[in-house]
Amino acid sequence: MIEAIFQGILLGLVIAFSFGPAFFALINTGIKYGYKSGVALASGIVISDFFCIVIFYLGASALISDPKNQFAVGLVGGSVLIAYGLYNFIKKSKIETDDTLVQGSGNHYFLIAVKGFFLNLLNPFALLFWVAVVSGVGAKFEFSLPKIIMFFSCALGVIFSTDLLKAFVGNKIKKFLTAKTINVINKISGSILIVFGIVLIYRVLR
Repeated sequence: MIEAIFQGILLGLVIAFSFGPAFFALINTGIKYGYKSGVALASGIVISDFFCIVIFYLGASALISDPKNQFAVGLVGGSVLIAYGLYNFIKKSKIETDDTLVQGSGNHYFLIAVKGFFLNLLNPFALLFWVAVVSGVGAKFEFSLPKIIMFFSCALGVIFSTDLLKAFVGNKIKKFLTAKTINVINKISGSILIVFGIVLIYRVLR
């Protein structure tokens, strides 16, 4: 059980400090909309990870392993990333106060959580990654359910905690930024997301 805890924490740290689309989306959301919105996005992402783990553990890994399905998911996921990146690149942001964010509708946080869920779910490399991890961990721990639950609980706990930290850092950085600087960061993060989307589509088309 100790091995499952240690390896779960290690996996969580590796994922947490990988510079994928979710990383930049969390920083950008914390800067633009505040910490609560970052928490909503992080919640959507970790729920998506949990969903993938459960589905793949129940034997659905064959679906995403099919090259035809990878092609479709890659096209959709890449298109979503490009669209979201273009939105960030084009949108003009203003400095918003925390009071404005607090008074906003609860639908704002729900929609951001949904965006985080699908941003992660439509990344085919994230799906294939979890397929590999679930298969490998299942074999390693001889499909012992208590050990597998402990492993993934630790991994997801670390991922969620570090995602909250990213959103917190983004929100704190916001105090020292002007609208012009935020727009520059939007363009940078938007460009990065567009590149991720193009790479996804290129890899499934070649």
